[in-house]
Amino acid sequence: MRNEIVQLLGYEAGLDNGQDSLSSASSSSSELPKDDLSSRDGNLADQLVGHRCLAPYTVTRGLSYHNAIVFEVFYVPSSRIIEDLQVKVMFLNPLNFNMMPCEHYLNSQCVYGEACR
Repeated sequence: MRNEIVQLLGYEAGLDNGQDSLSSASSSSSELPKDDLSSRDGNLADQLVGHRCLAPYTVTRGLSYHNAIVFEVFYVPSSRIIEDLQVKVMFLNPLNFNMMPCEHYLNSQCVYGEACR
């Protein structure tokens, strides 16, 4: 599902740039750690990736919620409850430059790691 999202984003970026062909956005499929939580819920990560949600975003005026899609799921190693899952989301309608995904990250070429926007 993650690869399909990256391909769709690459295709939309190609349309914005006036290109007709599908952009070559490649992504390395990262293995998620398997633990009791994922096996008990039938690979919960695969079920969550691609779901639409409302994600919080803080601006100078305060906290607001925006449409987003779950891009990746991270498990907290020391916990086995679902409330401790962490997800990485991409905003569907970015209103701010910092809400836009980094194209280097989408191509798995970002050198900033967690410091990337």
